[in-house]
Amino acid sequence: FPNAVKDGFIEKSTKIDDYFNILTVSRLDETEKLKGVNTVIKSLAILKENVRKRIKYNVIGKGNDILRLKSLTKEYGVEDCVKFLGYVDDLEEYYASCDIFILTSKKEGFGIVYLEAMRHKKPVIASNFGGATDVVVNNQTGFLIDYSDTISLSEHINYFFYNESRKLEMGENGYDRYRQMFTYNKFKHNLEKIILE
Repeated sequence: FPNAVKDGFIEKSTKIDDYFNILTVSRLDETEKLKGVNTVIKSLAILKENVRKRIKYNVIGKGNDILRLKSLTKEYGVEDCVKFLGYVDDLEEYYASCDIFILTSKKEGFGIVYLEAMRHKKPVIASNFGGATDVVVNNQTGFLIDYSDTISLSEHINYFFYNESRKLEMGENGYDRYRQMFTYNKFKHNLEKIILE
């Protein structure tokens, strides 16, 4: 009886610049350090310079861990490609304009943000742990990796960077999975079935 997000594909311009856009939406509190934003930052540093220069990593969310994360971007030399946007009232344009969504968290009970990305036909990279495994199908709607595996994450970012057709295919697969399992209508149908039984 999975959770759900509102129905329908959001038809918006999917690119606002020439960068390869990576998106994370998460709480950024010190008590939520296992969300994996630090892993993405470290993974960006592993990428070849010509790839890294063409990447923009947008992190949406607020919390008192932002200073530590900003310090990490300087330590790993990737501050030019990482932007902390704080709280954003309307997330739709950011989902629509990103190329991939990443949240390699070790603390997700389910992960509504994965569904929101899939509703926008975006492939997802998540941890092979917890609720993400109920949403993301490895090598079909995105990739599931071991938590804090910076090498694997950098390889999968690189894969999407160089494989536009596969990126689009996985995004479509994710949208299909969302439509089949995670819409409000599906939630309503599941609830009615349980009540009637």
